[in-house]
Amino acid sequence: ILDGDYVIVEKRNTAENGEIVAALLEDSATVKRFFKEKNHIRL
Repeated sequence: ILDGDYVIVEKRNTAENGEIVAALLEDSATVKRFFKEKNHIRL
């Protein structure tokens, strides 16, 4: 995915390790790979 590209997302309540997710953080959105670790989530 390059800067300026469009992405189509499907809203889901969960994600699996290694999946690409769209996340809303404060007033902006980001597209990152999702990893659930011991006590936290890493994007």
